[in-house]
Amino acid sequence: MKEGGLAEDDKRLRRDLGLKEVVFFGVGVTLGAGIYAIIGEAALVSGNMVWLSFLVASFVALLSAFSYAELSSRYPDAGGEFEYVNQVFGRSPAFVIGFLVAVTGIVASAAISISFAEYLSVVYPLNRTAAAIGIMLLMAAVNISGIKHSSKTNMIATAITLAGLVLVVLFSIPDLGSVDYLEMPPSGSVGILSAGALIFFAYVGFEDVVKLAEETENPRENIPKGLILSNLIVMVIYLMVSLSLVSVIECEGLGGVEGPLSHLMRSKTGFVGASLMAVFALFATSNSILTNVIATSRIVFDMGRESTILKPLTYLTPGLGTPLTGTLLTSAAILAFILIGDLKTVAALSNMFIFAVFFTINVTAIASRFRPGEEARFKMPLNIGKFPLISVVGAFSILMLFIYNLGNLGFP
Repeated sequence: MKEGGLAEDDKRLRRDLGLKEVVFFGVGVTLGAGIYAIIGEAALVSGNMVWLSFLVASFVALLSAFSYAELSSRYPDAGGEFEYVNQVFGRSPAFVIGFLVAVTGIVASAAISISFAEYLSVVYPLNRTAAAIGIMLLMAAVNISGIKHSSKTNMIATAITLAGLVLVVLFSIPDLGSVDYLEMPPSGSVGILSAGALIFFAYVGFEDVVKLAEETENPRENIPKGLILSNLIVMVIYLMVSLSLVSVIECEGLGGVEGPLSHLMRSKTGFVGASLMAVFALFATSNSILTNVIATSRIVFDMGRESTILKPLTYLTPGLGTPLTGTLLTSAAILAFILIGDLKTVAALSNMFIFAVFFTINVTAIASRFRPGEEARFKMPLNIGKFPLISVVGAFSILMLFIYNLGNLGFP
């Protein structure tokens, strides 16, 4: 295998990752900036039952994770969604879904880079645009340096991010049980589901695990295991953090609060605790940028392998075997969105894009059962004949969140 130059048709990335690294990647890419930023807004909508909104979002994410798991065990390819749709429905739909996935990753990375800059300004005053550009370029360089280096960086950052969330839970233990966790919000079940749709942003990222298929040993088994395990780990962590937040701080007091978890730590330990939580958030956001750049550059790389026009995007870093031109293009696009400035509306729309992607993946998992070819090593349980019930319910649940998320965007 050549490690530099244009990728040939049989070109594959270097396999350096085991199950442990895959699980850490899945947890790391999911436990990013979302939980640090979105939990306060969600609690304003669903009140003390924000924990149920997290369960709704995690359940929907888990259903789609099963669809991803089966597809990844049948088509272990760095292109992820692009390759699955390509195998089942053909090239044209595949390029559409690949473009949507890439745009979602790019916009999310830009938004998280700006979020990093805002957290950094709490600890050390810097020009926010310069800080956002700086962290993005640093994470791109880590990505280019090799997947093993990227994986080690991710594992360290994930451990630190986890430590911050564990700290929140530990300091909140004396307050657990102090509120009625079954108190319905003023908007009733609509508020719970709307918050669930909003919270889904905090779960987005687990699907990027499948893009490590060509860099993982025994991917037909390790990728599905990594998907399911990382989802279950994140589900438990998010449930505990959401219960901790509403136990310590009244939901009405979260309006206009930046960094709700820092606000929680400030109420418990003062300025030192709040600053420490900001540092944890810096690791969380930087790790999210890294994993987003890794995943997006891989799908750009795979699209290049399937198109003569995009062939230059398959150039690999000499001696390292990482997607060089794919990473550079991804980084340039992220920089452009950072320089635009206000990304709130664009970032909100990115959630809609990912719902469209997840719906398509569930449908693809159903359709793949009726396609000839190698059988999947991992098969979803609960089937009626060839129909996987999990994917059917997953598709409908994604549609439900899509509809409720329209309200979060200001639609009636």
